[in-house]
Amino acid sequence: MDFLKKHARFLVVLVVLAVLLFFANRELADSSRRVEAARGSTASLLKANYSALFKDAKAYNGEPAVVEGRKIQDRTQNLQQVESARNQMLTFETDPQYTLASLGADAGDDDKVQYYRNKASQLSRELAFKRYFRPEGDTALGFKAGEDRIAAARVPDLLRRLDIVATVSASVGRTGVTWLNKLAFKAVDKDLEARRLPAVPTADGEAPYLQSEGLEIEVQAGEQALYNFLLDLQRPMKGDSRTRYLAVERFKLEKADLLDPADNLITATVLIVAYRVNESSSYPVDRSAPESQQSKVGQPRSFRDR
Repeated sequence: MDFLKKHARFLVVLVVLAVLLFFANRELADSSRRVEAARGSTASLLKANYSALFKDAKAYNGEPAVVEGRKIQDRTQNLQQVESARNQMLTFETDPQYTLASLGADAGDDDKVQYYRNKASQLSRELAFKRYFRPEGDTALGFKAGEDRIAAARVPDLLRRLDIVATVSASVGRTGVTWLNKLAFKAVDKDLEARRLPAVPTADGEAPYLQSEGLEIEVQAGEQALYNFLLDLQRPMKGDSRTRYLAVERFKLEKADLLDPADNLITATVLIVAYRVNESSSYPVDRSAPESQQSKVGQPRSFRDR
């Protein structure tokens, strides 16, 4: 009993150490098993990747998968640059004077509507004095520009229509077209979709890849003027801007009497389309899809890291 009293502290410490060693041994054993499992998994993964490397090297003339992957990446980047340049060529960018940028962020709805009305009135007056401009009435600009009630949300699109009309009119005057008889804005999405153009939304709740505004016009001109007019519409460079492309979707040429030399005017009905490119669209479908969902046919496999 005296022995226990004398060495009680030592015995307590000894028991505690024994318990700690027991638990430490269990933890070390568990850690050892985890390390061994990880080592085995790493060895298996390394072996699988080496097998994939040699298979890809054989399939791609001795070049490792990473080299072939970089080539594919370079080609992809090149295609993206080409796509970006093409999108700029396709775009009809609205002239700043036909946007709400000058009003500032604090402009109210009434201010926006009034700005549009002023622009529509100004353009109508300017075109009325042009020697070639024949349309009259409330749809002279191709739509009812002077509606009594206009929602502020529609103003940007209506201003864009004014810009399209002004651009077409300027092209008519620049190329010597004799008469501009009619203007009429038309929906063209279904026609473009029928030609398999991405003019309709790919997914719910998003704008289509090509947002289009169609304008059908009727002009009368001689052969040379009409030829120059169709070319001028499709030039992206108009004034100081390089993004003012207007696509000629279709046209119809008519001449009442081909044998009458006194009447050398050709009547042309032309459907013009102004595009905006929505690069955030999910078209093509696999552009924004996860990598695992994209097609990799004919491409080297990527190394597994897990």
